[in-house]
Amino acid sequence: MKNKMLFILSLLFIVLIICPANATHQNLFINPSFETEGDDTEDAYNWQQEFNTFRSDEYSLTGNWSMKQESVTTSYSRNFRNVPQTIEVLGDVAYVVGGHYYLIDNEVDDADDFRIRFIVSWLDEEGEEIQSEAPSEDLETFEEWTYIRDAFLSPEEAKYAVIEVESQYNGDESTDIYWDDMVLSGPVDKPVWPSWMPGQRRKILNRESVFNHRRRIDTIGDIIE
Repeated sequence: MKNKMLFILSLLFIVLIICPANATHQNLFINPSFETEGDDTEDAYNWQQEFNTFRSDEYSLTGNWSMKQESVTTSYSRNFRNVPQTIEVLGDVAYVVGGHYYLIDNEVDDADDFRIRFIVSWLDEEGEEIQSEAPSEDLETFEEWTYIRDAFLSPEEAKYAVIEVESQYNGDESTDIYWDDMVLSGPVDKPVWPSWMPGQRRKILNRESVFNHRRRIDTIGDIIE
């Protein structure tokens, strides 16, 4: 009986050592909540912002700061990206890209009149772009922090990733969008895409889970709550 108990305890010890490595996935973004400023207060350290996009303390999910896309227009012209931070990735594995948005109600349009896209650019070891993906998604809620995410499969030759977040609207009046707690996590469990139509693998995954942004990747498991 004593030997049996020792054997069970030994197995539990081994499980505790091995499991943590696969139980959580590190966020690869530096300064994902924009709490650290860059050259000035409106710049976020290790992020590049363009066209009326700047660090703001008006709304935040965690900490005191967020990234504001001001007066979102009908074109994808409000954006920020993880430059100059260098994010190393592995080839032929799945990654989760996401973040929390807070959409100001303009009292004219519906939330789904506003749209975002995560532009994921995969680079080789020389820093040359191999492939770029830019799926777009309609937003769902006004003035509530909402988590939206997507899953991407890196090309076999990928060594680095650059992620850009853009917003636009198709309604009658502009408004502002705030972002906080951005996520780039992986590698995660690879979904089983059909072997046919390889160029559509990400789209097939989206089709299975497009109805619920809060749990975008249920089809590949509970990766991030």
